[in-house]
Amino acid sequence: MVVLKRQKQKLLDAYMAEAFPVEDLKVRQGRVQVELVTARQLSAQASAHYDELKARLKSGLELLSQAGELYRQCPDETRQSVNQVFFDSLLLDLDVRGLVQVAGMELKPEFEALIKIAEGIITRVEQEGRHDEVRPSDLAHLTVPDVAEV
Repeated sequence: MVVLKRQKQKLLDAYMAEAFPVEDLKVRQGRVQVELVTARQLSAQASAHYDELKARLKSGLELLSQAGELYRQCPDETRQSVNQVFFDSLLLDLDVRGLVQVAGMELKPEFEALIKIAEGIITRVEQEGRHDEVRPSDLAHLTVPDVAEV
């Protein structure tokens, strides 16, 4: 938008220097104005998408931070759905006592990404000397690069 505003000013300066007639100025400024409006709309849309992404990311991180408790509180018939949210595959086996244990798993890519983001937040919190003190405000500092690194 800065470039378009500069272009608009250059047109006005050129007109003032009598480089072209007022009719040309109006046409050219009209084009620049349309581009400015379009740029503002795209910027507003991008901002809205970013805010939505950030809100979904926060929800995902909160869900991930409480996944074990969520799973324990679910009725048996709901646990399969919870597993399908987190895992592409979950391999179960029986131990020597006949108890079911996880033999292997493959997380959904979305949750692998969330784990990497969460690890980055935890690392930052630990570097600040706030061990085991991740607060919701720590999520407020997420930026597009934090998400794009994943």
